[in-house]
Amino acid sequence: MNALIIVSAAVVLLAAGAVFAAVRLKNSRRLKGVLVCGGVLICAAVVWFFIPFGMLNVPADSIKEVTVFSGQTGQSITVTDSEDISRIAGAFDGVKLRRSRLEWRSGYDMRVTFRLKSGPETEYIVNGSRNISHGMVIYKVTEGEVDDGLLRSYLE
Repeated sequence: MNALIIVSAAVVLLAAGAVFAAVRLKNSRRLKGVLVCGGVLICAAVVWFFIPFGMLNVPADSIKEVTVFSGQTGQSITVTDSEDISRIAGAFDGVKLRRSRLEWRSGYDMRVTFRLKSGPETEYIVNGSRNISHGMVIYKVTEGEVDDGLLRSYLE
């Protein structure tokens, strides 16, 4: 539902821009160019939002450490052992996500942070095997499931 609101707002902004461009630019060739560019940008945003993608698309040996934090108990563990990292990465293996909606959230069950050897890190909020979020984006799991039981076992 939130995605529909965002797309509708983008269409309204594009229409307002087209009206402004029509008034401002008397040359119809420029107006057509503005409208085509705006339409392409909106289509690209819609495709980007709804296309599924793999959750963890890096091999386990490129992960330096994994931090699992419980939002319920406040317990945290940082895993650096390569065998345990492979096991945790396997909990996310084969999971495909699709952006579902944008929402501000205040609480969560578990936060899992993957720090790569190359420097960047990826953080996911896991609220069950099929409920994942990142930032303010809520994802729908389209394929596979996150093994949240394995993540909980590291916190015990």
